[in-house]
Amino acid sequence: LGGSVTITTNNTTNDGNVSFSSTINGAQTLTIDAGTGTVTLSGATGGTTALTSITVTGSTISLKAVTTTASQSYTGTTTLNGNLSSTTAGSITVTGATTLATGAIQVSTNGALDTDDITFTSTINGAQALTLNSGSLGDISISGAIGGTTPLSSLTVSGGDALTVAAISTNGGVITLSNTGSTTLNGNLTTDNAGTGTSAGAISVTGAVTLGSDITVDTDASTTDANVTFSSTINGQKSLTITAGTGTAALNGAIGGVTPITSLAVTANAITLGGNVTTRDVASNTVTL
Repeated sequence: LGGSVTITTNNTTNDGNVSFSSTINGAQTLTIDAGTGTVTLSGATGGTTALTSITVTGSTISLKAVTTTASQSYTGTTTLNGNLSSTTAGSITVTGATTLATGAIQVSTNGALDTDDITFTSTINGAQALTLNSGSLGDISISGAIGGTTPLSSLTVSGGDALTVAAISTNGGVITLSNTGSTTLNGNLTTDNAGTGTSAGAISVTGAVTLGSDITVDTDASTTDANVTFSSTINGQKSLTITAGTGTAALNGAIGGVTPITSLAVTANAITLGGNVTTRDVASNTVTL
C-alpha cells in the first residue's frame, strides 16, 4: 500500500465481493466495504510491513494473519485462519459470529493504553486453541457463547483491566482467565465437552469475580476430572455451582463479602476455602460443600 486505501463494492442494489489472493503490506490504512458481498484475504496482511489500521465490512469475512500498529475492525460473519495483532496501540473488534478455522489463534493488543480493547460481539466457535491478550490496560469483552456449537480446544485470556465473558465450553482443554482487573461471568464454564467428554481441563480464574448470572463451573468428565481455582474474591447476587468430580476446588478469596451471592454448591475431592462465605439472608439460600 502506497497510501491510505479504500475499496468499496457496496452499491444500492448489487454489492460485489472483494478478494485478495496473496499478501498485503504497507504502513497505511486499509478500508474495505463490501456491503452484503464477501471479503476474502487469502494471504497474510501486514506480515512484512504492518498496516496502520484495517476496517472490513462484508456479509462474510475470511482472514489470514493480520498485523497492524493501530486498530482493527471487522463487521460480518468472520473466519479466522491466523492471528490478529495490534502491535503498538489500538483495539481489535469483531462484530458478528466468529469461527476459528485453522490452528491455534492468538488475538492481541500489545499497547499500554486503556483503549487497547478486544471485543467480540457475538459467538466464537471452532475446535482450536484461542488466546486473547489485551496488554496491560485493555478490556476484553465477549458477548456471545464461546464454544457453544463447536467447543474450543482451549481458551487462555489475559489482560490488565475488565474482562467480561459469556458461557465457555472446551473439549477437554483448559480455561484460563487471568487479568489484573475485574472479571464478570455471564455464563457457565465447562471443559468436558458440555458434559459429553471423557476428559476435562482445569479451570483457573485470576482476579476479582462478579457473577453476572447463575453460574455452573464443571470439570467433571466421565474418565478424567480436573481442578477448579478462583484466586480472588467472588461477588454477585447469583448462585455458584462448582462440580470438579475427583479434582480439587480452591476458592482462595472471600465469597459474597461485598455483594452476597445467592447460594454456593461445591463438589470435589478436596475443597479449599480461603475466606468467609456470605449468602443473602433468604431462607432458600444455601451453602453446600
